[in-house]
Amino acid sequence: MEKSIFFIPLEKKETSYFDIIKRVTDLVLYCEENNFESAFFGEHLADQYEKLSSSLMMIASLANITNRIKLGSMTANLTFSNPAHQASLISTVDNLVKGRLLLGVGCGSNQCDVEAVGNLGKDNYKMMQDYLNVIFELFKSTVPQKIKFGEVEVNTKETGNKNEGLGIFDGLYKSRQDIEIMMPALGLNSMNVKNCALNGWSILSTNFCDENVLKNHILEYKENFKGRSIKEKIRISRFIFVCEKESDIEKYLFKEDSPYLFMINVILKKLKKIKKDYIFGEDSSDLKKIARNIIIYGTPDIVSEKIKSLEKNIGEFKSLVYASIPRNNSQIYDNSLELFSKNVIV
Repeated sequence: MEKSIFFIPLEKKETSYFDIIKRVTDLVLYCEENNFESAFFGEHLADQYEKLSSSLMMIASLANITNRIKLGSMTANLTFSNPAHQASLISTVDNLVKGRLLLGVGCGSNQCDVEAVGNLGKDNYKMMQDYLNVIFELFKSTVPQKIKFGEVEVNTKETGNKNEGLGIFDGLYKSRQDIEIMMPALGLNSMNVKNCALNGWSILSTNFCDENVLKNHILEYKENFKGRSIKEKIRISRFIFVCEKESDIEKYLFKEDSPYLFMINVILKKLKKIKKDYIFGEDSSDLKKIARNIIIYGTPDIVSEKIKSLEKNIGEFKSLVYASIPRNNSQIYDNSLELFSKNVIV
């Protein structure tokens, strides 16, 4: 099992966008130095708690200051702009990072973002799949052409000219065919999980799910996957709190201004609106009960044992993805990532 990190990122509303981007950048560099397999970045256009508005731009900004760590969009919301534009962005980013892009795709989980781009009421999931098909056809194009899937179309035949190099799109780094396509997994019997399994894509199960939901994701994937082993296709994101002394657990993790409780509370309110708060477990009425249910916490040895128990319970997976938390005045929260990276065995 490998280690990874996920930046939603979720911060207090008053935190400046600049400070969020700088913190994410600094932590990615730290994770690369400590041999993390990958780093993932969220994307929301109009959310004052989750301010990162372009996962692909965040990845592009890291291209020349990282060398090894894979960088994933979670997600690049394809339906937020024309597929020709999305194809050019994905091509540019993958070439910038020399093939280290993990392409997580979506169509917008926040309805206010969907409304902002004029897609409210549309079949955005179908559109996303059609966009993806168009984009990968554009990557293969050698002549100007008309490409159409469903209602999604890109046409360069009228004004394109092969001899002049017009109307032909550039592809991925070294024209590679092995880019890893991913989708997030949230609820039970997730459409994303089934879709990914059928297509041989990968999933990232969210850090807000309790173990029964995670187990459902893996079983659902296994039932629909045509390949031999699913381990390389599964990444699991978790809230993790690692401390040097067990006495610090109650003192810091479960106190009222804990950054972990803050994050859970923000997402709980959103999920209640769409009736998906069940992913937290049987009782989603109490923040501390939720926290005890979904957070892996303890000293390095205890956390290592809990990770082994998690894998035994839900099944094997490629990478354990540490969910980044907001900046806090207490150093103990930042120390958690350091202890995870250096002292926790996965």
